[in-house]
Amino acid sequence: MNPYNRFSNLPFIIPLEFYVEASQACFRNYEKRNISESYDVKTAKHHQFLFIPDDSGIGKTRAGEEIANIPVDILSSVCQGDQDFISAMRDPIYCYVNLNNSSGHSLCEYIDKKEREYRMGARIALSQDPTCNNLLDIVKKYDNFDFDRVIHSLLINKPNKTNVTSIIIHIDNHQHFIDSIQTKFGETLEYAKHSFKQMIGVIGGHMLGNTSDNHFIVPVLTGTCDNDVRFAMAENWTKTINLDPLDPTKVNQLVDHYLKVNNRQLLDQPHFQIAIGETGFIPSILIDLLKSANNNQLPLGYQESTYQLYVDKWNLVMQNLGKNLIQK
Repeated sequence: MNPYNRFSNLPFIIPLEFYVEASQACFRNYEKRNISESYDVKTAKHHQFLFIPDDSGIGKTRAGEEIANIPVDILSSVCQGDQDFISAMRDPIYCYVNLNNSSGHSLCEYIDKKEREYRMGARIALSQDPTCNNLLDIVKKYDNFDFDRVIHSLLINKPNKTNVTSIIIHIDNHQHFIDSIQTKFGETLEYAKHSFKQMIGVIGGHMLGNTSDNHFIVPVLTGTCDNDVRFAMAENWTKTINLDPLDPTKVNQLVDHYLKVNNRQLLDQPHFQIAIGETGFIPSILIDLLKSANNNQLPLGYQESTYQLYVDKWNLVMQNLGKNLIQK
């Protein structure tokens, strides 16, 4: 299981279909981890990048982390009971690389002027060392961040050895990285895209060049802007999983988890029911509302402008989703 899962105690309310689609992509990479020349000519198209796009608050980051927690019964149904695959997915090496500007993995002039293998390798190493807060910390502690070398080190040092090891590389908030290259380095958008493409291309290169049966990689990209990454994964077969607002029946799970017992009387008040509906069942907006209720920030009576904040957030999400659909 993923030891760094920040959401392990929170309900995950995305439908089981998500797990099925993710499992199928993972199993493809497992099956194609070491294609022999007698079987086929190995190309990047044999491997999948999982891509989870859509607007902020829909649950992309949580969905990416859940790939390290896929239920056994779903894994078994996808792989026809292949125990090596099931064991690998139930005890993966999970590497969370958050490219948000406030994260330790964000753009670093010292690191990101180096070769692409070093840039990606350093971030993977940082994801596995909780004693280091940023990229500069990790380079002071270790040396030689060649990507293949880092992957080899992860496999050697994995505590619980299995016949096959899955390495889930979850890259989050890629759009911030692309923006930062433009603002901090003064580069063009095209250059920024190319730089990001080079960095994640190292993962595909390793998958393509792998001649070992003992591991496979599941690359996962989550972010709010898909136009900047689709080009980057053109050389690999991309599996896109779109997330939808919560099904109304799933909303109760979040309400039960976040709304304190002494505030449950709010559920009987029309103004609160309206407020829940106006969140559009977008997880982050709904959670924001429930936390506000717990902090006694909600009025007792309904007013037309009371929940305008949540209405505005919902409208913004829908506008962005509409733009994505038109662009696709």
